[in-house]
Amino acid sequence: MTDTQVNEVRRLIDGLRWDRRRDPYRGRREYAAQADEVAAEIDHLIRREAAAQAVPLARRAVERVTSALLYLDDSSGIVGDRLRELMFLYAQACTAAPPDVKRLAAWLVRTRLDGPGWPDIRLAEFKDALGERGLSELARLVKERRATDDPDSWAVTVGVRDLREQLAAVSGDVDAHVAVLAEDLRGTYRYTEIVNALRAAGRDGDAERWAREGLARDGAGHQADELRNRLVDLLLDHGRRDEAIALRPDRTGAPDDAHRLRSAPQDRRTRRPMARPARPGAERDPRPGTGRPPLRHRTTQRLDR
Repeated sequence: MTDTQVNEVRRLIDGLRWDRRRDPYRGRREYAAQADEVAAEIDHLIRREAAAQAVPLARRAVERVTSALLYLDDSSGIVGDRLRELMFLYAQACTAAPPDVKRLAAWLVRTRLDGPGWPDIRLAEFKDALGERGLSELARLVKERRATDDPDSWAVTVGVRDLREQLAAVSGDVDAHVAVLAEDLRGTYRYTEIVNALRAAGRDGDAERWAREGLARDGAGHQADELRNRLVDLLLDHGRRDEAIALRPDRTGAPDDAHRLRSAPQDRRTRRPMARPARPGAERDPRPGTGRPPLRHRTTQRLDR
């Protein structure tokens, strides 16, 4: 891509600025369309093996949309979805053409801990770009913030905890991951996260113990239902249908789970849960930029055509 074309992409990205004086309820669809156009160009750069050019452009676009979401209404989530896609593209560009890993680690920590709560930082997407040195630097920065920030601040109670859990997850050390998750067991969903991590590692015996402990502690509510479903799946995977049926008695207004369980096959070992589930509490995280990147095929006209 020529310098002129790169400058044109920059112009498109600068168009993602949002004047705080604008009506927050007007223009979000047009804004989302422009973010789509920017994402298309960045994706095109990565595919044309020009990721080194895409890295600063993608980061600039992420920062523009992050700021815009402070002032525009995105209750529909359409702009947040574009932010998630731009963040994914930034990770892809960094993986293809790694920038300075210390600066990347510092940006990720700063964005997570000092930002408005979005975009969602997914270290698994940046793992290869950071490498061992970058992950070590990120862990050092998180440890430093944990020691120096107000322990009751959002940065520590939510942000630091999240980054520590993600660092443990990408390390591949299952015991370390479980240990970090187990530091806060105030919600049953935390047991579900532990069960998912253990099952993904093939440690079903440990997963069963954690599931039963969580249900013994709190067996009511939708979070407990989700944990119970994980335990039912585990039992069915091991052919223990009678135990699974006992965990899911029929309830007024609930689906006939017993019928479903009785008709289940004896062995479903090929199905495993995802290692990192969606955040608990809702089907869709209400924060902008936390959805799944759509990465749809685009018809946007390229600048070089």
